Parts: sequence; structure tokens; C-alpha cells
Amino acid sequence: MTIAKADILTFADAAMGNTESGSTYSGSDLDVPIHLALQDLAKMHCLKAEDTAQSLTSSSYYLAYPSAALSTEQAIISVVLTDASSVRGAPLRTIPGGWYEYNRLMQNVSSATRGVPKWRVCQDRKIYLYPAPNDTYTASIWHFKRHQALASGVEFPDEYDMAVKFGTLYYLHLLNKDTEGLALWGPQYAQERERMRLQIPRDLGMIGS
Repeated sequence: MTIAKADILTFADAAMGNTESGSTYSGSDLDVPIHLALQDLAKMHCLKAEDTAQSLTSSSYYLAYPSAALSTEQAIISVVLTDASSVRGAPLRTIPGGWYEYNRLMQNVSSATRGVPKWRVCQDRKIYLYPAPNDTYTASIWHFKRHQALASGVEFPDEYDMAVKFGTLYYLHLLNKDTEGLALWGPQYAQERERMRLQIPRDLGMIGS
């Protein structure tokens, strides 16, 4: 199950003492602090998605990052190409030496040096391939993404409930320049955010290796 926005508003009411005063949060009252918390948590590389909209031709050199992807190199989990005969290849491996080595390898690129891509490197929200493709391919790009617009719902599962709620109050007080509230909810949010980060079941060092 995912977290309901109504539960976040109810928690904020209780934390701020709104229920006693008779005034409660509703509608879009907390949309900005909620979304800031969701985006901050998504930066931990925990929301995954697949992009299958892109293709390559024999004049291509790179794939673009999916529009919703985070901008880090680690945001790209895997790239798998399928050729015109529907043969699906192995996931592309990351070029040892990174961007520098890619440019060295591509110094004398020509139609004769193009081939079936086996390697990749990320730079400036692009996924550069080596060898440069010699044919038409479709791509499957698994990636870590930013959170969607709040109007589409909260994507985080119940395990992130406290992190989202504490983060909402942290950003609420930050936007209101309330130092007392920041001193209270900042440490709570930081602790819960770190707890969730440590529970993410993966080793980022192995991605794309």
C-alpha cells in the first residue's frame, strides 16, 4: 500500500495543534512541503521505473536519460538493447575509466568501427554507447526516478510513512522560517531518512558493472 495524503494532513494537524484550535489542513494546504519531502526522499535512489520509448539507429551515439530520471550516474540501473530481429542483448556494462576512456575510444570512430553496443557511460543526462551502434535497436532503460507530481498520488509505500510525515513538517517549518520547529523536526526527519536509506536493498556500487 502507498501513503495517503489525507493521513499526512491529519498528522500535521495533530503535530501543529490544529485540532484543538478547530482549524485543520485540507486540500492543497501542504502540497509544497509534502512534495519537497517526496522529492528529497526520492534522491536516495529508491523509486524505480522503466523507459521503453527510445530507439537507436546506425547514426546514433547515445540515448537520453528518461525525462523522470534523477541526474546522477547511478540513476541508470540498466540499459538493454533489442535488435531489429527481436534479439534481446545483455545489459550494457559501464566503461572502466568513464567519460575520459569513452572519448579516447571514440577518437577514430567511423562506419567501420560501429558495432553492437556492449558498453555505456553517462554524461550530462545522456547515455553514450560503445561501440557506436551499427543498426537499429530499441532500448529498455531501468532507472531511479524523481517523484511524480503530488496530484498523481504518493508513490512511497507504507514503510516510508514516518519519513514522509516528518519531512513534511521539516519543510513546512523551513518555508515558514520557524527555527523552533526546525530544531524539533529537522533531527527527526534526518534520522528517519537515514534509517530508510540504510534499508534500501541494493549495492549501488554494483549497478552497471
